[in-house]
Amino acid sequence: MKITRIDFEKYAGELRDFFHDRNIKTIGCLERHLWSRFPVEGEKNHFITVSSKPHKDGERAYAINYIITKPQELSVTIPIEVRINPESNYSTIVAKLDHRMGEYNIFYMDENNILQEKVIRNSDIDRIKQELSSLCDAYAYLQ
Repeated sequence: MKITRIDFEKYAGELRDFFHDRNIKTIGCLERHLWSRFPVEGEKNHFITVSSKPHKDGERAYAINYIITKPQELSVTIPIEVRINPESNYSTIVAKLDHRMGEYNIFYMDENNILQEKVIRNSDIDRIKQELSSLCDAYAYLQ
C-alpha cells in the first residue's frame, strides 16, 4: 500500500489528536489505555492501538500505532508508530510513506514506501505531540 504525503499528514494528525482527546500527558495516563484498540472516526478499518512490551534489562517500552487493516487481503499496514521508553528516556517515531523526510533515518525501502525513524532524546509526551504536529505538515520535512 503506497502511503502519500497527504495520507501520512492525516495519520500523524489522528495520532496527535489521540493523545490530546484522551488527555494523555504522562506515561501513567498512557498506561490506562494499554492493550486497547480505538477506531479512527470516519475511517473504516483504521485503528490506533496502545501496547507495551519488555525491553532490554527489564525496561518497559510502549508502542502507539496507527493501523490500517485490509481484511479482504489479510494484511495490516502501520504508517506511523510512536515508541516510548521512559526508563531510558527516549522515544522513536517510525514513519512509512512514499517520500524521504529530512530529519529521519531510512532503515528500509520497498517498492512503494520508505520506512524511516527519528529518535527523540526524551520520553516527554508533550515533545512527542509537538513532533506529531510538525508531521501534519510533512512537506516541511521532505527532501
